[in-house]
Amino acid sequence: MQLHPFKLALAAGTTAALLFVVCWLLVAAFPDAATTATEHIEWDMSPAGLILGSLSWFAGTGAAIWLTAATYNRLCRAR
Repeated sequence: MQLHPFKLALAAGTTAALLFVVCWLLVAAFPDAATTATEHIEWDMSPAGLILGSLSWFAGTGAAIWLTAATYNRLCRAR
């Protein structure tokens, strides 16, 4: 079975960005609970933090999954 690295990376990156947005919205809605649960994390709840955070999670996850799929395909051909 061959994986499509770009499509898999796009799907994983989109999923990670959406999860980041959901977490950001939960922290915005329940700041006291978030602070209690994560005492040592500083939250950047600005719109710029939302945009930069979701973009960085999208890019980082997409790159990692692309590399995983490309490596998987290469290893499958090496048999």
